[in-house]
Amino acid sequence: MELACHVTNITHLPPGGLLGVTWEHTPPPGAVLQAAHAIGSLDYRGNLLPGPGYSDRLDSGVMSLTRVQPNTFKLHLLKTQEVDMGQYGCSVSAWVQDRQGAAGKLSESLSPPLTVTWTPKRPSLSVAAQRVREASVGGATFEMSCTVASQNLEEAAYSVLVQSQESVDSSVRTIMTLSPDNVLQHGGATDPNRRDSLMLTKSGPLEFSFRLAGVQLADRGFYWCDIAGWTKQHPGHVWHQATSPSLSVAAQRVREASVGGATFEMSCTVASQNLEEAAYSVLVQSQESVDSSVRTIMTLSPDNVLQHGGATDPNRRDSLMLTKSGPLEFSFRLAGVQLADRGFYWCDIAGWTKQHPGHFWNQATSPSLSVAAQRVREASVGGATFEMSCTVASQNLEEAAYSVLVQSQESVDSSVRTIMTLSPDNVLQHGGATDPNRRDSLMLTKSGPLEFSFRLAGVQLADRGFYWCDIAGWTKQHPGHAWFCCSSSSPSSVAYEPDAARGTGTRGSEVDDLDHGPSLPKPRKNANIRTPK
Repeated sequence: MELACHVTNITHLPPGGLLGVTWEHTPPPGAVLQAAHAIGSLDYRGNLLPGPGYSDRLDSGVMSLTRVQPNTFKLHLLKTQEVDMGQYGCSVSAWVQDRQGAAGKLSESLSPPLTVTWTPKRPSLSVAAQRVREASVGGATFEMSCTVASQNLEEAAYSVLVQSQESVDSSVRTIMTLSPDNVLQHGGATDPNRRDSLMLTKSGPLEFSFRLAGVQLADRGFYWCDIAGWTKQHPGHVWHQATSPSLSVAAQRVREASVGGATFEMSCTVASQNLEEAAYSVLVQSQESVDSSVRTIMTLSPDNVLQHGGATDPNRRDSLMLTKSGPLEFSFRLAGVQLADRGFYWCDIAGWTKQHPGHFWNQATSPSLSVAAQRVREASVGGATFEMSCTVASQNLEEAAYSVLVQSQESVDSSVRTIMTLSPDNVLQHGGATDPNRRDSLMLTKSGPLEFSFRLAGVQLADRGFYWCDIAGWTKQHPGHAWFCCSSSSPSSVAYEPDAARGTGTRGSEVDDLDHGPSLPKPRKNANIRTPK
């Protein structure tokens, strides 16, 4: 959002005259704090003076005050919030300096208010499940895909729960889960002995695939995906589920006042969802009866500034108290009650957040990456299962994603075969060396934040050789941009390049010569709730 403040009749400014500007904001009707407050000023020397509560946003560059022409000042907001709606105005002052350099104000003019409002966009998400392969007999393979459609979700990641239910009246079973960081876990309903038969992968930017091999009678029922969208408030922060913030308030009477002169006390407790690093404003209000007008007794701002409402008799202010009595609890007390105090009392509470806390410098150093491969299960006979894990160790790679190539080589002199690949966005693909008829036997998943697991079930003689992971680190220069990586490197080298690094796992995972053949793997407000008491 960008607002411009144009100064007219600037030619009437005396020689050597200077201009300064102050931007003001008045919250919309219904907001807790109604008074106009200063966003910030540019004085006649061009110095920036932030207003109370705006230092963080101005320091981080999310909000800026500039002078673009001799007669034009601008206010720019990169990321607007709902609290930014309301009326804006600019106050321009004219100054002149004497021979000693001292400045005196000549005049000041305030612009008419400009109303800024919009309809907030709430995130929404829908999921469609589709059967890919039907299993109607024991031992067959069942496969389904789940596709996500979302609105107003930028830079989102998704968590997936694959669940099933034998009948409408039976309990829901969680089969597998995939975190927003694509870490795979098996649910409590999964038989540990059958984990090799299950696979859950990200098969496209907004698509997930689930496969169950060797179905049994106990597997019958309905299957679906429970998917939630997650976003990060700032790079480097943890994922937050991308749903609208919600807030509820419970008021409880602590001391009842049934006679004149007694003390009335109540506490108000907040319960919130999707409100990280929030502060709260509190209005204590009352109403004599349902048909009477609402009276505001006291207010407490997000910065814990206490004020008395218009319904408070100035002579009785010493009898009133509103304090924060806990991280999510507020206490109100009225001493020496009178007949005029009778009625219902409640707290009207709103949650407030800041877009950017204070930022800090990061040392800019070259990234590096290394990979270690480890054999988890050895396959020495035909039909066995081979499994290995590849762990990444990196330095100076913040907010990185990783691409994985699982490769093999029968001997030092033979050609390298690419078995499977996993993109930085965790899209799985089979390499050219994979027999299409054996794809159900292969699995490559992210098994930890920096760990990947590869499995080959039903090994054959043609699978023998060395196996390793060729892993590259990828970063985004800006949110919403494409992944950026280093130039390609040979499988046995480690490359160091700006914003990316590549490493290759030790060729220490090998499928031995077999008696019958070799190996690889199987098969989801700021709303105010009144609670009169």
